Amino acid sequence: MAQPGRPESPVERTSTNDLYRGSLIRELRQKKGLSREEMASLLECHPDSVSKVETNTGNLSKQMLSKVAEVLEVPLERLKQAPVHPRILRKKATPSPILRSTLSIELDTILMRRLAVLENSLKAVEKQVQTAEEMLAVAGQNLQDAREEQREITALVVEIVKMLKKTQ
Repeated sequence: MAQPGRPESPVERTSTNDLYRGSLIRELRQKKGLSREEMASLLECHPDSVSKVETNTGNLSKQMLSKVAEVLEVPLERLKQAPVHPRILRKKATPSPILRSTLSIELDTILMRRLAVLENSLKAVEKQVQTAEEMLAVAGQNLQDAREEQREITALVVEIVKMLKKTQ
């Protein structure tokens, strides 16, 4: 039975049957006839680090990947092109609790600043709306006054036309 977080099989493949980077490194190490301990010694790291990489539960730095390629005598590009296991990609995307806390505080600070800016903008817009409503009220009154004047003028014109007809 596999340990929690460890794959069932040490050699894992993608859906297209390609070896994940860690499994490829394991296969190349075994073909070269190196034990995990010998590989760790050549890489100047702990055998557990090699184990984590080979079981696709740990990732390598660019420098270490370059050293692995050198030890295994394969082109670095071959290792770089091997797909990284999604399990490792998920780990990369998960910040540590301390980092998460720091990011949370920074995000809160940024959000509070943006909220203040938005509140100020909202107040300015509300003031503009109030001014526009006042202008519309004045314009509406002016329109009402103009319509009243138009009615009065129309009535006067009708009266004048009637008077002109009587005089003819």
